[in-house]
Amino acid sequence: MTLVSHNVYADLGYPDADEMLVKAQLVSKIAELIKHRGLTQVEAAKLLGLTQPRISAMLCGQFRGFSERKLIDCLTSLGREKPSRADVVSWRVARGHMVDNTICAPAIELYEGKIAEPLLDGIFRGLGEAMTNAKHHAYTDVRKDDLNLDHSQHDWWMFSQSRDHHLSVVFCDLGIGIPATLPVKQPSL
Repeated sequence: MTLVSHNVYADLGYPDADEMLVKAQLVSKIAELIKHRGLTQVEAAKLLGLTQPRISAMLCGQFRGFSERKLIDCLTSLGREKPSRADVVSWRVARGHMVDNTICAPAIELYEGKIAEPLLDGIFRGLGEAMTNAKHHAYTDVRKDDLNLDHSQHDWWMFSQSRDHHLSVVFCDLGIGIPATLPVKQPSL
């Protein structure tokens, strides 16, 4: 159990970890704005001067081919003011490989008293479910890209940020993804 203050890319040993974290957080904002505006990927692609496959790849976390400048331009095109560096580096992070809500507690509890108790309880229940999925389902096979690290620990990461009276909580793992695990775990679906 580890509470970390740096980013997942640094944990994974990427030499450009800070740049990757900034890009990931910019892409998160782009995805949020696309959803908020009710745009399809095709509509967003036209608006941003990209192809739909490039939008899809970016929103699925494949953003190495995008410069930080291009991502900021995308935000501006979607109607967002140019973000400051503080917009994308003020996240709290927890990392683990077990199903144990106490790992995430230090990154979430600082919001106690600022959000309703039932909502906070719901966040912890959701995080427990996400940890369970990462532990028991996400790492059932080898990824089809070049991110196949030693997944024997079934690592996961949780990010939280309170900004402009909104709490964002993001949970991720480096497993093979729901579309790949669902047919194996639930063949009847």
